[in-house]
Amino acid sequence: MTTVIKSLDLFSSRKKHQHNSQNNTLLGIHTKELYSTVKTHTVFRQAIDALVENVFMHPLVYCKQNKYADTKLTPQWAITACCEIIDSFWAVGFAAVQIISNRIVVGVPTEFDLIYNTKLQQWELKENTGIRTDSTTKASWQLVLWQAPVRYSNNKTDVNSAAKRAEKDTAIYNQLHRNHRQKDYFNSNPSVFTTVDKNLKNVNGSSKQWFQSATASTAAATRTTPVDSNFKYLVNQRAESIRQLADATGLFRNSHNSTKLAGEDTETLEDSTHKQHIEHVVTDGRDIQPSRVLMSLTDGHQILLDAENKIFFHLCVPPQIKGRNINAERSGINPRLNEIALSQFFNLVNRLRTQLSLIFGHTSLEVAGATLTFQPCLSPYELDKLHPFLDTKILPLLYSRAYHVPDSFFDIEKLTASSMPVQNKTTPADNFKRKRADDTQTQDHSASTPEQAKKQKRAAEKHGVR
Repeated sequence: MTTVIKSLDLFSSRKKHQHNSQNNTLLGIHTKELYSTVKTHTVFRQAIDALVENVFMHPLVYCKQNKYADTKLTPQWAITACCEIIDSFWAVGFAAVQIISNRIVVGVPTEFDLIYNTKLQQWELKENTGIRTDSTTKASWQLVLWQAPVRYSNNKTDVNSAAKRAEKDTAIYNQLHRNHRQKDYFNSNPSVFTTVDKNLKNVNGSSKQWFQSATASTAAATRTTPVDSNFKYLVNQRAESIRQLADATGLFRNSHNSTKLAGEDTETLEDSTHKQHIEHVVTDGRDIQPSRVLMSLTDGHQILLDAENKIFFHLCVPPQIKGRNINAERSGINPRLNEIALSQFFNLVNRLRTQLSLIFGHTSLEVAGATLTFQPCLSPYELDKLHPFLDTKILPLLYSRAYHVPDSFFDIEKLTASSMPVQNKTTPADNFKRKRADDTQTQDHSASTPEQAKKQKRAAEKHGVR
């Protein structure tokens, strides 16, 4: 007996097709907010500008056979391309570059999608519909990865960049900054607010909507005191009532809260201890909602500064590079903390220079056989430390790069003489140790036992010395 009933498997082919078609894709539209934050946020700009300045401490110049050209020959497009690549690296973790007419053009990262090729095991760049390529050239956009996107097992992809890691702390900083500005704004501009119920309507044909019955307008003419003839007068009367209540409260406090200055307790003081302070609230019948307590200026400033420092750390730029002291209670006794933070930052800058040199080292960017690269140089501090160990022939060149003056300004004989070791050179620490040692020896010679002290006293008495 045959059966026509088969296993119901309606979704197997669809699932198989979806599994084969889905892959890790990072959409450029999802990076728009990150890129905008890097370009406009004040804390981000401070950190990234400091990073760019440290990158260009080694000038970007043309080089051919280990001979470096003058910085005046460096084209402006190269400096602009470096800044845009760094912004793209820190915003989304990659950069899209294109070589057109012997120069580098950096694309906006939000206009590109990243697709992971499972066969080649690499990321590929795909243009969005918003990109308009130059029809006169066949050059395509090239992907330069700084930090590859994060891939999850469910085929989801997320941005892996410094701006992404600083996203939460940036939101905290923005909220704290906004609250402090609002606090200062409302405290500096006192205002009076009044509310009117939206259900307030004309009652019984009255021309004044703030009267709840017709008898109010008819009885107004017979009253000896002015009534709420218009809305402006109504608000003024309410404000006047509040002021009178405040004055009455102040008089009550002054008359019943006596302060003992001297002598015994008086009856007035005993009576005042049984008094109870009462706060009066004038309201229109609505529920009173307490406002959120704001932090003090000192605490708020410290929390705001901590949030700003965390953003700097997420961007791999220590706040010390801007001259800040984030560990005031220990930096004086342990400068090694700042040294470690700055060393890590300088290593990052060197790695970034290497990545940029690879981009500018493309053969199509050569000019008469010379390529753009970063000129090696030493800072004044490093040059002072390494001076005795460097070749004397290269000292004028290193000093000219460190102090930004021509190398002809330096005399090689004087530089060589200053690098000679000084004999019998002592430091303040050595002088201090020698003084301590002399003091110790003096104390040892003057020290004596009680018996020796007695003998010295008898000898002194014999000679008539007391």
